[in-house]
Amino acid sequence: MGTSSSASSQIRLNPSAVPTDDIFGLEGIFFKTEVDVMLAKGNGRVGAAISPANTESTFFGPPSVEIDPIFLNRKEKSEKYESQKITLATAMDLYEKKGSGIKNISLKLGLMGKYNKQTNSILVGAGLTGVMGPLNFGYSYYRDETELNFVDAYGPLADPAKSIVRYKVQTYSVGLYLNSLILDYSNLNMLGDSAARPDIVNLYTASLILGRLIVTASRRIENSSEPAYNYATNLLEYNRVKEETFGGVQIRVHKHLSVGALYNYYLLREYSVMMTLFF
Repeated sequence: MGTSSSASSQIRLNPSAVPTDDIFGLEGIFFKTEVDVMLAKGNGRVGAAISPANTESTFFGPPSVEIDPIFLNRKEKSEKYESQKITLATAMDLYEKKGSGIKNISLKLGLMGKYNKQTNSILVGAGLTGVMGPLNFGYSYYRDETELNFVDAYGPLADPAKSIVRYKVQTYSVGLYLNSLILDYSNLNMLGDSAARPDIVNLYTASLILGRLIVTASRRIENSSEPAYNYATNLLEYNRVKEETFGGVQIRVHKHLSVGALYNYYLLREYSVMMTLFF
């Protein structure tokens, strides 16, 4: 699923991004007093991963589905979107041919299930990733849902009935590896069951590899019905097009450990720290 600095953000969107190499990995993203974790294990042919972290309202994920007062309060307090789901994903190698240049070919299939802790639903999805020489591509599709509580937003006089918003998420990406430079374009479509048109996110990402150091920059252009928070006025705006910028730096400090710093990963214009262990 392209380049996103965080392996967990890729896996929660496209299960075929789960590593199948014979490796055990643990990733954590630290923000304030909280940490989002992902565990992954491969055996050389098949891999599996689990993460209770959220995909929505992260830089590389779909927009969140929130009631406006809750969204505004969260932005004012610089709090990340609270996840309702646990993602379990698995991937397998369908084809692999080692070679130089265009002769290096691989194809992976992934499946995933998202368990919604509030609705007790299990929603499934699938994805493909492939490599052909310096080119790579990815595609995924899954169904999802979010429960809204109007009492939390408007108080005890609000309708106590809870609303479940159901939607489909479809993504594709194409990338180009040029030695130390990686360029990637990703497109995400989020279509509600009753929506007239989808919410669309376009991501343009570049990563530069300098020895043990990886520097990543990305631009997010979102066309959606969700509001945007104006950091100058502390008010919500309802323009469909919203643009954000991401920056990340990772360094491999040991053969089993990488650390990094991320800017705007949670779309709060915040700074967070990432740590990855692999054995």
